[in-house]
Amino acid sequence: MAQGVAGRSIQRVQVVILDNAQSRTSYEATQMGRYTARTGVQICTNDAAKVQDLSPKSDQLLAEGVILETFYPKYTFTNLNTLKPTMLVMAIKGARDAAESFASDSGARLEGITSASQGLSTITAPGLDYDDAGTVQKRVRVVTRVSYHME
Repeated sequence: MAQGVAGRSIQRVQVVILDNAQSRTSYEATQMGRYTARTGVQICTNDAAKVQDLSPKSDQLLAEGVILETFYPKYTFTNLNTLKPTMLVMAIKGARDAAESFASDSGARLEGITSASQGLSTITAPGLDYDDAGTVQKRVRVVTRVSYHME
């Protein structure tokens, strides 16, 4: 394990050799040398807290003379299928509460569900309509449609 991350979670990125004479001005190529080799590591783990803890420690590599190209961590939510059953129960309860209120306000009696369907599931950053991979916190939403019969 490296810094508390299991070895199988750490993947080396393929080495890329750049010809600076082809991609830079002649002055830059002279200053940098003819070739530059780039490689890196990628950490894939379920421990977001560990990644947040390790990110600032890259300063130690800089102190040792390692030149870094910074890429911010990307966080993805992968447990939607684990949460979905609970979310659907909550959504159906919310739909029932709303239907009971509607029936009560209109003087009707609520009968059973006539149809129900699950729509789109979304994972977004809190307060946004899209996912920001740079945020650890995620908002998970499952859209349901529930129809009730009223007498």
